[in-house]
Amino acid sequence: MLLALFRPVKEVIRHRPVVLVLLVWVALVVIFFSISPGKRGVYLLPALPMFALSLAPVLSSHPPARWFPLVLTVIHFLLAIVLITIGVMAWSDHPGLVENMSNYSQNPANLHKAGTLVFTIGLVWLLGLGIFWRADALVRFFLALMISWLLYTTWGYYILEPLRTPRNVLATAEQSVPPHAQLGMIDFKEQFILFSRLDFTHFSYFSNRQQEERNAWLWMSQTPDSYLIVEDLHDFQCFTRNGGTFLGTAHRKGYRLLSDEQLMVSCEPPDQVKWYTTPTPGMWQDD
Repeated sequence: MLLALFRPVKEVIRHRPVVLVLLVWVALVVIFFSISPGKRGVYLLPALPMFALSLAPVLSSHPPARWFPLVLTVIHFLLAIVLITIGVMAWSDHPGLVENMSNYSQNPANLHKAGTLVFTIGLVWLLGLGIFWRADALVRFFLALMISWLLYTTWGYYILEPLRTPRNVLATAEQSVPPHAQLGMIDFKEQFILFSRLDFTHFSYFSNRQQEERNAWLWMSQTPDSYLIVEDLHDFQCFTRNGGTFLGTAHRKGYRLLSDEQLMVSCEPPDQVKWYTTPTPGMWQDD
């Protein structure tokens, strides 16, 4: 859109310098996060409102370049075809999609649910193109975009929640232990606390894994009905993974539940005892 309005933008800047200030804001956001080692899509959000405000007065008084509607229509059509194709590939268990989905879930039904969502969004884009063919290309594009966001943030979030949170891992753990058991975790992740209905203990976010492991061994040795959640790929000196219960996949990692049966006979004591327990943090799920 900026390219399609490049000449009008230059003219507007001469009479309304505030437009230049807004565009400089956009450029600074992009430059800053390009320099930053962290790269996430949400980092660009501060630039988008200013970008929209800078182009709004230009778009309201000047038509975009002649090639713009055609290009936008082609992009609209290609998006529809790509989304529909991905949805069909998900239904047919395409090996590439199955492999990617295995980072989040081993259940093929989840891939089919996601495929149905993607196919539906693609259908929205295709139908929008056909029904509103005579409408302005930009209006048609944004209409499909708004409906897509509504579907993604309602239906899509419902599908994504068990895939992008440890809810299912914690639910499986709770089903595998006595009602009043306590859970602990090595290599602690904050989001696990949110979904634990049982008391949840970690062994200092700032300790190295060796010290966490030693603290966890000591905690389990002294705490009745205590169980430990660990990443499935790690090797341990104070525990054995043999016989542990596989809990599932969350955040692209597999997790296993260890009990007293997985404790080694002895373990080196930690340099400093660090246990931090949050009582029943996930009870909000029952409200």
